[in-house]
Amino acid sequence: MKLINVLIVTVVFSFWACKQDEKAKSNTSENHASHSTYYTNQPKTLSINNGATWQTDESTRLHVATLMSETEVFNKNTKPDLAAYQAFSGDIQNELHSLIKDCKMTGPDHKALHHWLEPVLQNVNLLSKAKTRDEAKPLARQLTENILKYNQYFN
Repeated sequence: MKLINVLIVTVVFSFWACKQDEKAKSNTSENHASHSTYYTNQPKTLSINNGATWQTDESTRLHVATLMSETEVFNKNTKPDLAAYQAFSGDIQNELHSLIKDCKMTGPDHKALHHWLEPVLQNVNLLSKAKTRDEAKPLARQLTENILKYNQYFN
């Protein structure tokens, strides 16, 4: 239970830190909207950017490549046990923490990234709480699907 609390605090702090860095870079009202206000006032669906993919920075692309690699390695295990699911969720959580910590993006592309990131964070949180292999299996499948959606919407 302590691990879950630490993960939740880490994610919340990371979003806050990313927002603080964003505020320091720009004084536009768009960048001053808080993440919670943004999510309350905007649809929570990820969409394509007027027929094109959203642009991300090199740091984000590197972290996502690591997420994809970890996902690919995990999915090669044809019969993972609960410990393997928990290790997978821990690996993904660590990389997500690094992605958020290193976030330097701003503007609409950054907001689109958060639309992708939110369900991934929810999936990894649920997977980390799974008590059985049968409970973990569909959660890991959904986490994988959500991570792979990145390629549909981002460069």
